[in-house]
Amino acid sequence: MEEVIWNIVAFILFGTWMVLLPQHLVFILVKYQCFSYKYIPLAKLVFKTEKDAAIPIFNERAIRAIGFANYLAAVVIATKHQW
Repeated sequence: MEEVIWNIVAFILFGTWMVLLPQHLVFILVKYQCFSYKYIPLAKLVFKTEKDAAIPIFNERAIRAIGFANYLAAVVIATKHQW
């Protein structure tokens, strides 16, 4: 039961972070993509140039949608669990 509660809390916290502050995740994605392009050879198949790597794969709207999906996941977990 404790694990279920922690899962619900994590979904709500990360969902709130994504909904209210999506620009933080955009910044993290850009930094990760640039790092991948420079140091992981396989990433050059996805990003052709360093400019392509500097464009985030998700925009703020998509990140907010993922945040709302996290809220939905928390509700689903809460309803499926037998309290």
